[in-house]
Amino acid sequence: MPGKWEAITRVNFYLGQKLLNNQNTHFSNVNKAAPFWWLEIPVRKTGKQLNLLLRREDDGLIWLKCPPGTLDSNDFYHRLDKDVISLQLETDAQFLRDSRSGYNFSRHIEREFPSI
Repeated sequence: MPGKWEAITRVNFYLGQKLLNNQNTHFSNVNKAAPFWWLEIPVRKTGKQLNLLLRREDDGLIWLKCPPGTLDSNDFYHRLDKDVISLQLETDAQFLRDSRSGYNFSRHIEREFPSI
């Protein structure tokens, strides 16, 4: 299954400009063992705008555009050993709820892209 770079290239192509890059974007495929998207966001990036690309099982993409401070809440699971915020998003695109904090990421959907 294609990865982060292919997904970033695809979104930038659809947008007609290079908005997403390796530094400002985090990517996840659906976990094979459980129906979740797993993401680990370095704490140092939580004060910046974050782009999250989620690849659906049908190869479509969901682009979440999270404003600075979205992950600053103490409600999110902070892995101290890696100094990351660990997200476990449910694959229901209507809710995109983090299973640990209950935070609904669907309000940050910027755009969805069809499978190719």
